[in-house]
Amino acid sequence: MSDIKFVVNSQYCRNSSLVKYGSDFCFVINGHRFYTTQSHAVVVSETVRNMLITDNSAQEININIDTDINNKESFNKALNIFCKFVQEGYVSENIDIETSEIIYDLGVLLKNEDFISQYKFIISSTIISESNIESFIRYSLKTCDFDKTCSFIASHISFLGPSKLCLLFESVYHSVASSYFNENIDDIFIDFISNILSNEHVFVYNEDDICDFVISFIKTFSPLLSFSSSFSETSKTSNTSNTSNTSKFDKLIEFIRFEFCTNETISHFINFYSSFINSFNQEMKTGNKSYDNIQNENEIFTHLFETLMLSSNDNINNNNHKKPNNLIKFQQQMKI
Repeated sequence: MSDIKFVVNSQYCRNSSLVKYGSDFCFVINGHRFYTTQSHAVVVSETVRNMLITDNSAQEININIDTDINNKESFNKALNIFCKFVQEGYVSENIDIETSEIIYDLGVLLKNEDFISQYKFIISSTIISESNIESFIRYSLKTCDFDKTCSFIASHISFLGPSKLCLLFESVYHSVASSYFNENIDDIFIDFISNILSNEHVFVYNEDDICDFVISFIKTFSPLLSFSSSFSETSKTSNTSNTSNTSKFDKLIEFIRFEFCTNETISHFINFYSSFINSFNQEMKTGNKSYDNIQNENEIFTHLFETLMLSSNDNINNNNHKKPNNLIKFQQQMKI
């Protein structure tokens, strides 16, 4: 992976570094100590400035960055860049995406806009490929800048494969969700997936791949994302809130064009959805969801699957075949 030139030339920081005397303040990053003065530290970091406003006797700030154990080289390079910036207020180095991400993390925690903005520049200057797609996904979830990443994934859904994509998403989700970034990471993640499926560059070999992608995503992430947490919350609020917050699943399912799916895929989805409904019923029995919320969810999905039902019936009538058992069961469930 080619390195990109990273330049930070803050005249304010350069001037401050020239007049600093002493070492009455310390940046502690994952145990590594970088000494400077309080007056220079507040120029480097808005976080430090705010801290000293509250307590002007503070002598250090502790920063912990979540780093990949296999990425020590990038972490050490990021520390060297930070050290040089603290000392001189100026940096000109060739860096890769991994180093850029660590510097961005420092920028967010220290509230240093120069460190934050360089991340977007490095990403925009790097050619996206299958080999670095994970780094781009991490960038998108941390910054909510989806365009470049989603366009690439949208045009490679069939090539990469739904299962492989979901495993990749799961790996990135765990690392980002466990960090200090984006407390509303679940909503951001759903928006990210929706942006992929609605992207103008979506290309698949057939509509079945979109359906398989959505199924794989829901199966992988239903235990992780707070898809159903809103049920317990919305039951305490108005009916309008119930309807709007009942589930995040429908937002993804709406992107499936069932009329272009094969009968096999439609049957597979019906089986999947039947299991999904059964899990709802089980949760309702255990008291985790109100009956009204279950009904609202069923109404949403009934509307979403009208196209599926019509498509299935047309195929059955045209081919003079009997309805499959799973379709009959699905119709019976919808009447309950």
